[in-house]
Amino acid sequence: FFCVAMFRFTLAVLALFCLGALANHIQLGNFQGTYTSEFGLGTFMCQDGDEVYGYSDEYLLFHGTVDALDVLTGEFHQPGTGPCAFGTFELDLTSWGAEGFYICQNGVINYLNFVKETILRPSAAQCGRLSTDRNLNLEGRYINTNLLTLDLCFRDPDDDAYDDDDETVQGSLQREENGVIIDQYITGFWHDNGKIFSGTWYEEFNAGAVMMYLRDNGNVDTTYWTGLFRNEGETFIDGTHANDATRHHVGTWPGPRVTSLASQCTKFEVLENVVLTNLRPDDDDNYYYFVDTIYMDPSDIRYVVVESDGAASIVASIAFIIATVALLI
Repeated sequence: FFCVAMFRFTLAVLALFCLGALANHIQLGNFQGTYTSEFGLGTFMCQDGDEVYGYSDEYLLFHGTVDALDVLTGEFHQPGTGPCAFGTFELDLTSWGAEGFYICQNGVINYLNFVKETILRPSAAQCGRLSTDRNLNLEGRYINTNLLTLDLCFRDPDDDAYDDDDETVQGSLQREENGVIIDQYITGFWHDNGKIFSGTWYEEFNAGAVMMYLRDNGNVDTTYWTGLFRNEGETFIDGTHANDATRHHVGTWPGPRVTSLASQCTKFEVLENVVLTNLRPDDDDNYYYFVDTIYMDPSDIRYVVVESDGAASIVASIAFIIATVALLI
């Protein structure tokens, strides 16, 4: 009798323990909500069923699926080039938020820790919700309300006989700042069936990391970070710039799009050479190579317009190249 009583008591304790664990699991809810973030710009997650879209600090874009144990796994993307432009991630739901890590292509592990601030559903824009239309990607021409254009072209690596790069995306655009129209060239790689582009942007004496992604509403959202790391022109995201509008900003190019010509996408390609030629020579690997007028004034750059394939393209003059080399020696 005593053995039977002890067996029943043990079963009762185990049942209570399991019910308690189940109750705690149910109380966790789901990933949806607003969380803290490293740079202070916020982390936002939207969940529909077992599918989650998230965006943290306006640079870490991620989406994936949740299993029965509240573990979220999937892929992430961020601006710039290099081994950490994309990879895989895992987040575990906790009683206070979410924690986990993301793994870059070179195997480097970066840890994540988000504290939930509210369970209210963020907007689709805040969560970086992507288009699910398999027939759409980023390629094409977009026109904003100021009639300025963004041209994005996909390409096969090394399909240009005149260069040896392996980028799969080239683009040119114009933007307005304080009433001035600024030319910009972007280059990098497309991901996620062409719905995400990560790469580098170049303007006169300025450059940095950029990411563009096709939203569920057909628009293209963008995030920019300023600065090149080392004199080879590698991109780097500096979190101290998060609230500095001169070095970090986000934007939107409205859809729908039309077809872009290759000549339109490479219209401002010369800006890449201008920036990379004028990087500060320095042996300190921790130095940020923000291109400025330390070598020359922007007015020293002279451009000529060359007609090519029926479209105007801009190239730097030989005089500028010679002057640049002389100043760097």
